Amino acid sequence: MLTQCGKPSWLGPESLISKQSSASISISFMSEESATIFRDQGIFYLFGTSCQTSKYTEWPQIYYCNLCSSIDHCTDACQTGCLCATCTSSEHVTDLHPAETPHKCVNCGGEHEARSIVCDAR
Repeated sequence: MLTQCGKPSWLGPESLISKQSSASISISFMSEESATIFRDQGIFYLFGTSCQTSKYTEWPQIYYCNLCSSIDHCTDACQTGCLCATCTSSEHVTDLHPAETPHKCVNCGGEHEARSIVCDAR
Protein backbone atom coordinates (compact mmCIF):
# COMPACT_ATOMS: atom_id res chain seq x y z
CA MET A 1 0.00 0.00 0.00
CA LEU A 2 1.29 3.45 -0.91
CA THR A 3 1.45 5.90 1.91
CA GLN A 4 3.70 8.76 0.87
CA CYS A 5 4.35 10.28 -2.51
CA GLY A 6 5.18 13.74 -3.76
CA LYS A 7 3.06 16.04 -5.86
CA PRO A 8 2.70 14.73 -9.45
CA SER A 9 4.20 16.93 -12.16
CA TRP A 10 3.64 17.01 -15.92
CA LEU A 11 6.54 16.00 -18.16
CA GLY A 12 6.51 18.82 -20.65
CA PRO A 13 5.44 22.43 -20.99
CA GLU A 14 1.84 23.20 -20.02
CA SER A 15 1.30 25.04 -23.32
CA LEU A 16 1.82 21.78 -25.25
CA ILE A 17 0.17 19.44 -22.75
CA SER A 18 -3.07 21.43 -22.75
CA LYS A 19 -3.43 20.74 -26.51
CA GLN A 20 -2.86 16.97 -26.23
CA SER A 21 -5.33 14.22 -25.44
CA SER A 22 -2.76 12.48 -23.22
CA ALA A 23 0.55 13.25 -21.52
CA SER A 24 3.05 11.83 -19.04
CA ILE A 25 3.39 12.70 -15.38
CA SER A 26 6.14 12.09 -12.87
CA ILE A 27 5.41 11.04 -9.30
CA SER A 28 8.14 11.06 -6.65
CA PHE A 29 8.02 8.63 -3.75
CA MET A 30 9.53 8.81 -0.29
CA SER A 31 11.16 5.39 -0.69
CA GLU A 32 12.38 3.17 -3.49
CA GLU A 33 10.16 0.42 -2.09
CA SER A 34 7.01 2.53 -2.52
CA ALA A 35 8.05 3.48 -6.05
CA THR A 36 8.68 -0.17 -6.95
CA ILE A 37 5.32 -1.30 -5.56
CA PHE A 38 3.52 1.44 -7.50
CA ARG A 39 5.42 0.78 -10.74
CA ASP A 40 5.02 -3.00 -10.53
CA GLN A 41 1.23 -2.68 -10.39
CA GLY A 42 1.41 -1.71 -14.06
CA ILE A 43 -1.63 0.57 -13.98
CA PHE A 44 -3.32 3.09 -11.74
CA TYR A 45 -6.45 5.19 -12.05
CA LEU A 46 -6.39 8.95 -12.19
CA PHE A 47 -9.72 10.78 -12.36
CA GLY A 48 -11.36 7.53 -13.48
CA THR A 49 -8.88 6.97 -16.30
CA SER A 50 -6.63 3.92 -16.46
CA CYS A 51 -2.94 4.92 -16.69
CA GLN A 52 0.18 2.81 -17.27
CA THR A 53 3.19 2.92 -14.97
CA SER A 54 6.86 2.79 -15.91
CA LYS A 55 10.16 3.91 -14.45
CA TYR A 56 11.21 7.36 -15.60
CA THR A 57 14.60 7.53 -17.25
CA GLU A 58 16.06 10.94 -17.89
CA TRP A 59 17.88 11.24 -21.21
CA PRO A 60 20.20 14.10 -22.10
CA GLN A 61 18.94 16.58 -24.68
CA ILE A 62 20.65 16.03 -28.02
CA TYR A 63 21.24 18.98 -30.30
CA TYR A 64 21.74 18.52 -34.02
CA CYS A 65 23.22 20.89 -36.55
CA ASN A 66 20.31 22.11 -38.69
CA LEU A 67 22.47 21.97 -41.81
CA CYS A 68 24.27 18.62 -41.68
CA SER A 69 22.53 16.83 -38.73
CA SER A 70 25.82 16.33 -36.90
CA ILE A 71 25.84 16.20 -33.11
CA ASP A 72 29.46 17.40 -33.03
CA HIS A 73 28.69 21.09 -33.49
CA CYS A 74 25.89 23.65 -33.60
CA THR A 75 24.49 25.14 -36.80
CA ASP A 76 26.44 28.39 -36.39
CA ALA A 77 29.74 26.46 -36.37
CA CYS A 78 28.93 24.16 -39.31
CA GLN A 79 31.68 23.95 -41.90
CA THR A 80 30.15 20.98 -43.72
CA GLY A 81 27.13 22.66 -45.24
CA CYS A 82 23.72 21.24 -46.06
CA LEU A 83 23.50 17.43 -46.08
CA CYS A 84 20.57 15.04 -46.35
CA ALA A 85 19.87 13.76 -42.82
CA THR A 86 18.87 10.40 -44.29
CA CYS A 87 21.95 9.56 -46.39
CA THR A 88 24.51 12.39 -45.93
CA SER A 89 24.28 13.40 -49.60
CA SER A 90 24.89 17.02 -50.51
CA GLU A 91 23.01 16.55 -53.80
CA HIS A 92 19.50 16.67 -52.31
CA VAL A 93 17.73 17.78 -49.14
CA THR A 94 16.19 15.39 -46.62
CA ASP A 95 12.62 16.09 -47.77
CA LEU A 96 13.58 15.02 -51.30
CA HIS A 97 15.58 11.93 -50.33
CA PRO A 98 15.23 9.30 -53.11
CA ALA A 99 13.62 6.11 -51.79
CA GLU A 100 16.21 3.90 -53.51
CA THR A 101 19.17 5.63 -51.83
CA PRO A 102 20.36 3.72 -48.74
CA HIS A 103 20.40 5.36 -45.33
CA LYS A 104 23.69 6.51 -43.84
CA CYS A 105 24.24 8.32 -40.56
CA VAL A 106 26.55 11.33 -40.59
CA ASN A 107 27.32 10.76 -36.90
CA CYS A 108 28.36 7.09 -36.81
CA GLY A 109 28.25 5.87 -40.43
CA GLY A 110 25.51 3.37 -39.58
CA GLU A 111 22.67 2.36 -41.89
CA HIS A 112 20.07 4.68 -40.36
CA GLU A 113 19.10 8.35 -40.46
CA ALA A 114 21.24 10.84 -38.54
CA ARG A 115 18.51 11.53 -35.99
CA SER A 116 17.61 7.88 -35.38
CA ILE A 117 17.28 6.65 -31.81
CA VAL A 118 19.33 3.57 -32.73
CA CYS A 119 22.44 5.67 -33.41
CA ASP A 120 25.34 4.69 -31.14
CA ALA A 121 26.78 8.22 -31.35
CA ARG A 122 23.83 9.63 -29.43
